[in-house]
Amino acid sequence: GSFMVTIPKQAADAIDLKSGERMKVLVDKEGKRIIYQKLT
Repeated sequence: GSFMVTIPKQAADAIDLKSGERMKVLVDKEGKRIIYQKLT
């Protein structure tokens, strides 16, 4: 399903995310990181 998340402004700027664009967020628990992937 879909849900809304708030991401840091630096992350949005880094992937050039515009308002309303869709993205995938992957949580890597072992590496303790979050991966943002823009859907085109």
